Amino acid sequence: LEHSGTKVAILGNEGDWVKVVAPPVARAWIESGTTKVAATLSCDAKTLDDSRALLRVLGAHPSLAKRLESRLAALEATYAKQQKAAEEAAMRTATKNELEAAITTLANDFDAVRGAEGVTVAALDALAKRATDLKELAASKGIDDANTQMRIDGLVSGIDRKKILVEAKEILAKPEPGPTVNASGTNDSKTGPSEADVATAKRRTWTRVGWIEYRPGSSDYRPYRLMKGGQTIAYLDCPTGRYDLSDFVGREVGLIGELQRADAAELRVLDIERLVILSSMR
Repeated sequence: LEHSGTKVAILGNEGDWVKVVAPPVARAWIESGTTKVAATLSCDAKTLDDSRALLRVLGAHPSLAKRLESRLAALEATYAKQQKAAEEAAMRTATKNELEAAITTLANDFDAVRGAEGVTVAALDALAKRATDLKELAASKGIDDANTQMRIDGLVSGIDRKKILVEAKEILAKPEPGPTVNASGTNDSKTGPSEADVATAKRRTWTRVGWIEYRPGSSDYRPYRLMKGGQTIAYLDCPTGRYDLSDFVGREVGLIGELQRADAAELRVLDIERLVILSSMR
């Protein structure tokens, strides 16, 4: 009602203010002296509970009623749009609060097993699925808060590293298979190891063992390198993206992967397929 010339219904005066009808659920006040009377209607102001009641009273003044009805329709549409926006904002806030609570619960559950012994891969898989579900929920609800995303990504990464460590311990703890014995009581060792035995032995044999260091800004082939006895024994890369090597700087690790060049070459790059933390100087 801020534009000059707008026609409004006046309900009464109070001091320096005039009470007028605004949207259906509101009343408005304007200063005295800013209005001109267009028509005086005989009615009880107490019956004007809302704008629709006022329109019924204006039945004797079609032109004024038509203008007022158009104005009220616009106000009602604006009000409905504002209400819808407020409801959607409230729903997003409620969903974000629920998501934050679920992230906190998951973080507490992971903290309980982070340093514990005897944790199973299945238990870590269940935690990883919860983290993935939370990430998908945030995306579906349009929650792109950087802090929320960072908390979820941190949990996913932490759970994955713990799972890798548990898997490695299970592999190393598995006993070597003994020689098989046939019906005659003699062993069949001369037949050689099975394919499963060869695969197990390969998983237990590190391609390289050493300490990961990061030396940016040099002319070396890769910024991450594997050190042992103060010497660089391999440059490191992880083309699959499974490991963020910055998380393992300063740690002694066992690595399984493929060397891109022969040992005699000046530069050897190890493409990491599997990484296990052996110790840390942090």
